[in-house]
Amino acid sequence: MKICEHIEAASANESPLSRMLITGYYDGATDGFVQCNACGQTYGFRKLAWDEEQDVRIFALAALDQEFDAIRTRIYRIERDENPTTFLAPTPSAEQRRELERLLANRPDCVVAATDLQKGILAKKEWEDDASGDRDWFAWIGLSENLER
Repeated sequence: MKICEHIEAASANESPLSRMLITGYYDGATDGFVQCNACGQTYGFRKLAWDEEQDVRIFALAALDQEFDAIRTRIYRIERDENPTTFLAPTPSAEQRRELERLLANRPDCVVAATDLQKGILAKKEWEDDASGDRDWFAWIGLSENLER
């Protein structure tokens, strides 16, 4: 799958990602699922890096073939009427963790930089098969770690 045109067009002041199911958190989201408000595409996300202040984070996004609400309902038994924009998921059971890991293990489609995935995308770049965890993600995506905010 490819990243939707709405993420491609996103800017530092605008993000099409409106709904978020956070499955990992450390002073901000580290992994989980987001949904594009414009087209409905669901993405799994994982934090790859962060700046020294842990404000700007680099995330890998993987387009999923499952709908956002289906993931919420199947894994956490959260029904549609319990529909906040952002949901910090409770600690998963072992069975839930296996299902989350399976979904989040999809090959990423792109890497994005953001302080908040729902507020704006600072930079984005298509995933490369040779991407590794030892990479300087800020330089690779075209940002300096010494960002002026």
